[in-house]
Amino acid sequence: MERIDSTDQVFRNVYVKSLIIFVWTVAAGFIACYIYFLLVTAQNAGNAAVYACVTACRTALAEGADLSNGPCLSDSVISGWACDVAHSPRQAVDDLPANQCSAYGTSASHFVEVDTGCNLIRVV
Repeated sequence: MERIDSTDQVFRNVYVKSLIIFVWTVAAGFIACYIYFLLVTAQNAGNAAVYACVTACRTALAEGADLSNGPCLSDSVISGWACDVAHSPRQAVDDLPANQCSAYGTSASHFVEVDTGCNLIRVV
């Protein structure tokens, strides 16, 4: 049986520990990048939905639409997002089912709410 020198054993232990630390660091880096990607993607979708909703609202106003009753402007302003007009502060007319986007909770899991002047109220 071959005798291993103690310095060789120490070197091997340090090498293995360094390799393990390196692998875990790289894995943590990939996980952090993936989480960041998910957050940025979600934020970009929200920003795109806000822009599309405000644009739809301004287009409706330019075409002479009456937004005083707080109608749903779009059940799918972008995929998974609805666009609704409401009052700020809310009025009873805003809570009527006829004035809410029916896609919210089914095909749309988020919505953008703007006031009758096309100003952002909230993003859900």
